[in-house]
Amino acid sequence: MTDVYLTAAEGNLAKAFPSLVERCLREKSPRTFDRDYRVLCRRYGLDGGPISTLQEMGACYDITRERVRQIQATSIQRIRQLLDGSLKRPGWDIDQSLREGWRELMRDLRAEEPGITRSRFQAIVRARFGNGVPGRWFELFAEIMDFRPLGPSNSLNVPDLEERWLHRDAAPKKAINQVYGVLEEVSDEVGGLSMPALMARIQSEGSDQVDEALVRAIIGTRARLEIRNDLARVRTEWLSNCSDQAWRVLQSAGRPMHRDEIAREVNRYRAGKRGMAPSSAPNVSSRMGGDARFVCSGKSGFWGLAEWNRGGDMTIVEAMQKALHGAGRALKMDELVSRTQKLRPDAARNSIVTYSGQESEFVRVQGGAVALAVWNLPDQLPARDCSRLQTGDFLAAVDLVRDGRTEVPLAELVKQLADLLDKAEVTVRQSLHKVDGVEILAVPGGRGKLVRFSEAVPLKLVRHRKTLKREVMQRAIRKCMREAGGEFANKTDLYEKGE
Repeated sequence: MTDVYLTAAEGNLAKAFPSLVERCLREKSPRTFDRDYRVLCRRYGLDGGPISTLQEMGACYDITRERVRQIQATSIQRIRQLLDGSLKRPGWDIDQSLREGWRELMRDLRAEEPGITRSRFQAIVRARFGNGVPGRWFELFAEIMDFRPLGPSNSLNVPDLEERWLHRDAAPKKAINQVYGVLEEVSDEVGGLSMPALMARIQSEGSDQVDEALVRAIIGTRARLEIRNDLARVRTEWLSNCSDQAWRVLQSAGRPMHRDEIAREVNRYRAGKRGMAPSSAPNVSSRMGGDARFVCSGKSGFWGLAEWNRGGDMTIVEAMQKALHGAGRALKMDELVSRTQKLRPDAARNSIVTYSGQESEFVRVQGGAVALAVWNLPDQLPARDCSRLQTGDFLAAVDLVRDGRTEVPLAELVKQLADLLDKAEVTVRQSLHKVDGVEILAVPGGRGKLVRFSEAVPLKLVRHRKTLKREVMQRAIRKCMREAGGEFANKTDLYEKGE
């Protein structure tokens, strides 16, 4: 069996494959060549037409469907024998470079993980020969390379299969069906199964030993399933229940979230899925309210998972006390927040910081650490006064600390003012925002903020109370004039009347 085209291919099996199939079937039996070649063409769509079933082809050629299957299997077996050199018939031979290319490609494919995708299969072919197998010829080429589509038998209906190919020697069909059967059970579990638990369940369902790599490959054929953090589970977008998707969103985030944020994430998963309409934030909140897996986090509109509340009804202050007792020492704020959130995951950092400065159970010690008041530590600092500042004293202190400078780091200014006035830093910081002639700016390319003083504007505290009273009075005057049928000429007249 010789052919100029095959010889010119110089070992490029992918390029020579269509010609090789035609020549092999023609030499096998010239009398039945037309029928055998047409069977392969219609079964694999090689001529660009639709793929026909065994039943349809049997009716076309007036033979049984089993006979069609035999013709298909015999033709594939003959081509495979020609490539591996096991076909011993006079005149039947191909260029040795093609046979070597076939063996090297088979070795490359077998070195891959089970369940190779079409794109990966073609990439290996291109790496070996410089080009892939023509699209319509791929399925027949894979069959001749001893690869079959990875999927269950026809008796097990799995509608969401994605294409992967498996070597025939990788696993028996019975073991593959065994894995698919267990995966159907996983599809009903929102939380999923860890890979060790899944492997144990698969082994308990049958006597066939199944490799974990094969199980992962089979999961890869299911559009509904994924492996995330060694957990086999249904993809979030395939969960049909809104509350299940909200549970998955919170579980992935690992923190409490506002209902609007949860709704946005849920709708992101539902977008484009047939039969899944967007869900409003009130609807999501209502679903979570009727589900025992969710709890309100204590802040308006925030939700968390009940499994996080390991402290039961423990308040944030009680969690802070427990964290300090567990450490047996004063804790820096970052460490206190971390330890408290392990006991109360829904506790916000701002809440912990506020309680540490306002509750009598806690005191600050040197270095800014937080301790329990009952410890009576010798280096604890007196509590800072959080009452309102006197305007004159505050502006004088700002001018003193400023010391003629036009720019001062905000953290430095706040700390010096707090020490000078013996006030809490939060009180000082809030008062600084009300000073006219002071501008607080972010530091470009750095951390912290900068306070800039205006040379043209003298320091004075902006008063908001008069403005608010004036606006209330304006609204009252407008209402009265509207009821009386009168109008004011301009805003100046209104202000004068308002005064």
